[in-house]
Amino acid sequence: MAEDELTIENPNMSQQKTEGGQEKARVSPFEVDFLLVFLFATIVDVVDIILEILSFLIVPKLFGIFLDAVTFVGITYWVYQKTNRIETAKERGFRGLSPQTKRRYQRKALTKALRKVGLTCAGELIPFVGLVPFWTLRVLSTLREK
Repeated sequence: MAEDELTIENPNMSQQKTEGGQEKARVSPFEVDFLLVFLFATIVDVVDIILEILSFLIVPKLFGIFLDAVTFVGITYWVYQKTNRIETAKERGFRGLSPQTKRRYQRKALTKALRKVGLTCAGELIPFVGLVPFWTLRVLSTLREK
């Protein structure tokens, strides 16, 4: 495969050289959507910690579960979008993919996103373990993916 085939033309993804001279895509920490999702995840984690401390009351616990469900949907969508771009770029770049290949990469990206964010949500719902800022850690973990 020629090196020019691996060139990624998406401006929202940064590129990094590997030892073979090929380029891998990464999520850039300066993307507006990353900054917004990171801010959102941090705020949700702070509110979640407050709700976890007040969890002996029923209403804050129910609100915390609702907040985690909404956050699950939003962050899963964002992680899916980023993972889909990375998976597509890993294999052949954004040019010349057949519809079947695109669907395969989309399914792979969706499976990865649901698995990762599902584990994060499960950690948030466990009493006292929810004090760990799982949502923020998930967003930062997505930033580090190659």
